[in-house]
Formats: sequence, structure tokens, C-alpha cells
Amino acid sequence: TYTVKLSLYGESTHYIDSDASANEATITVNNANGPSYEIDFSRESRMTKYPGIWFFWSSTWVEFAGEYKDGKATVTFGNNKGWWYDTQLFYKAPEAKTGGTYEITLTITSPATGKVTICGTEVQLTQGTADYKITTTQSGGATIAIVFGVVDKNDGQQEIQDGTVSIAVKSIVETSGGQQGGNEPNADDYNEGQSYNATYATLESGDEAGASNNKNTWKYWYVQETSWGLGEIVTVTTNTIDNNVITLSYKGGSVDYCLQLFYKNGDLTTGKIYKLTCKINSNAALKVKINGKTYNLNADDNNIEVIYTCENYVDYNSVCDFDAQFDATASGATVKISD
Repeated sequence: TYTVKLSLYGESTHYIDSDASANEATITVNNANGPSYEIDFSRESRMTKYPGIWFFWSSTWVEFAGEYKDGKATVTFGNNKGWWYDTQLFYKAPEAKTGGTYEITLTITSPATGKVTICGTEVQLTQGTADYKITTTQSGGATIAIVFGVVDKNDGQQEIQDGTVSIAVKSIVETSGGQQGGNEPNADDYNEGQSYNATYATLESGDEAGASNNKNTWKYWYVQETSWGLGEIVTVTTNTIDNNVITLSYKGGSVDYCLQLFYKNGDLTTGKIYKLTCKINSNAALKVKINGKTYNLNADDNNIEVIYTCENYVDYNSVCDFDAQFDATASGATVKISD
């Protein structure tokens, strides 16, 4: 049982049958059986803001429903037979420290025998209930990432294509320490070392998965269909690489990630902290988020510097080494990205 205090804030709010000073109320919530909630959709790079909560990602053709209750995540899915990464679960442990190594024990009930990927490791599930141990190093993404498929194998032939699976975290044991849990890396965490340059050879339409699994290739993504439920579509008129400069011209959009650019450097080490530097020239004032950090671009040259943790590129939704999300623009904009 928890006692909580609720505070209400709002513009032009009218309080009826209440003293003007009575803007707080105390209630008691009975939560004797532990928390319960529906498991929501999220990319791995976004769910890390909410430790202690399970999230899922799936392709549009996958039928998915999930709930956390009685200490376990229970998911039911069907039609998991497109790409190997069609159906995924994510969990960020509140106690996990970036850079720390952990032995994780999961109790999993599976409807069938089949291979899945847990924290980048191929695991053979057996039908019924069993415990599975995984050792992983906490980067900036999920502590537990489960893909109901095998990395880069058997597209359309996943061994568990439908059914109900339940996962309970039995234990998370730290085997080597890392930095303070839950913190994003900052200047104090970064040590100057070897420099790695991006390769400006190929720019293709694609997504984060394409960049993660095709290292040293640039991929750009934009809202192309209203059926995606992301508001106004985006028109891209320029997408070129010339003399180590990427140029993108676009117009439209409704969401603040309507145009995205991804790149994965194949020489970097998962779990290590790096500093990304680049220059973005924009012909208009524009907002962009790069590796999770928001910048307000001026209509000029903009020098970007962001410290981040290198993610594991075998996880479909992991953050690329360059992950730029450009805001919508009704009047249009041209951005040029270079070292």
C-alpha cells in the first residue's frame, strides 16, 4: 500500500466546490500484488528513459499483445515470420551501471522449442519453463534485449513464430563495475584516444537496422506514407555524397524525427565511450537530435560535439554511432553534414 500526493497544474483551470488553496489531495493506492501494466511499443533507443519497465518493438505485420503482471512480462504474438528481428522485448534495469558486466538469470516459459537472441547471444529455448543465464555488458541501451529470431539468419523462418511467452527476471548479478547507474556519459567519462573517421562512400535510403547491419554505409529515412500514422509525409529532393559532404534537402513532416540519418562505424568497440564531432551546415534554423542530444541549428555552420556510449550493432534498434533526427519544416531545409 502506497500513500501518494497528487498535484494538479493547468492553465485557465477552474476549481469547483473547493477552497482556492486546496490544490492538493492525498489518496491511498492498494498495490498488494505488485505493479501491472500493458507493455507499450518503443524503439530501444527511446525506452532507456524509463528503467524498470518492459517495452516491445515489432514489425507492422506482427500481431502482438503484452502485459506485465505478477512479476513477469507475458507476451502473445503471431505472424512472426518476416525479418529475423520482427518481434523484440526490451528492459532497462534501474540498478545497471553503464560499462558494468552482469550475469542475468531469466525464467522463461516458451510455447515451443526454438532459437532466440538474448543480449546479442543465440539461446535455445525449450518448450515449457526453464532458467536461462546470460552475461552482458551494460551499454546505453536495454539491459535485457530479446529478439524472437536469430541475428542475420533465417528471415521468414523464425523457429518461434507464434504463441505466448512469459519472462521473469530471476536475478541480475554484477560481476564487474561500471559508471554510476542510469547516467548518460559525459565529459568526465571520456578519455581522449584514437580517432576514427567516417567513410563517405555510400548514401542509401534505409533505416537504423540497415545502418547497424551494413557498417560504414550511410542510411537516410523519412516519413513516406500517411498510413504510418506519423502525420504529414516528407519530400526529399536532394540526397547526395560529394567530397565527404552529405547533402539532404527536405520539406514537410509533422513529427520531430521526420527525417533521419544513420551511420555505424565498424571499428568501434561496444560499451566504450566516444566523442562524436561533426559540422552541420543548415540554410534554416532547425532542431535536430543527435545520439539523444538536442541541438538548435542556426542558419549557418554548426559545430556538433556529443559524448555517447557505443551500442551493440547486432540489436536491431540499437543507437548508431551517428543517429540524427531532424524536425519537421513547412518551408523546407537543406542540411550538409561533414567531419
